[in-house]
Amino acid sequence: MRRGLGVDGEEIGWLTVPQVRTLWPGVGPVHETAVANGVRFRTDTADSAWGPHTVVRYHAEDVRRVAPGLTSAPGAPAGRTGLAGFLYVLLLLVQVAALAIWAWYQSRAGTHGFWH
Repeated sequence: MRRGLGVDGEEIGWLTVPQVRTLWPGVGPVHETAVANGVRFRTDTADSAWGPHTVVRYHAEDVRRVAPGLTSAPGAPAGRTGLAGFLYVLLLLVQVAALAIWAWYQSRAGTHGFWH
């Protein structure tokens, strides 16, 4: 963790994305989550053999402040459940039944259509 001095002379820690991920397990996009929760961040630019690159660092105290709320938030549902899942299955069954009824009527028709 990289530390610096804040405006009042207090020590401030800045965390990289991998460090933030250890405090926020299960959170997908770190930057979007940080911005949505008011976490202060800064961008450091450095030169390397492959050209300039940027590293985003997040304020350690803000990350720790937000962490309990993120771990207690319910996760996204794993799949279709409840009424949405029931309606999805019902729609599939209606389509299969309609196709079967149409095929049966076509096979029983006296006049031959396009397929015969």
